[in-house]
Amino acid sequence: MTQPALLKDINLRGNSNPKNLTNFNGQLAFSATEKDQQTGFKTRGLWLSDGSRNGTRKIKTINTYQEAHPYNFQV
Repeated sequence: MTQPALLKDINLRGNSNPKNLTNFNGQLAFSATEKDQQTGFKTRGLWLSDGSRNGTRKIKTINTYQEAHPYNFQV
């Protein structure tokens, strides 16, 4: 069995707290906490990962002006 490993540090200022892990066409879709650098608000962004460092990317910041909490993803 492969050991878990950090692919990418999503939130350099704290815990990214990934949630709502969902299989999307063989990739992992999830939400993670980040702090918007312009507004300072904590928000959750939608992320997608193919299991590699370069293949882990933010798809969308849901709301940069107030807290956002995407959940219950359905494919």
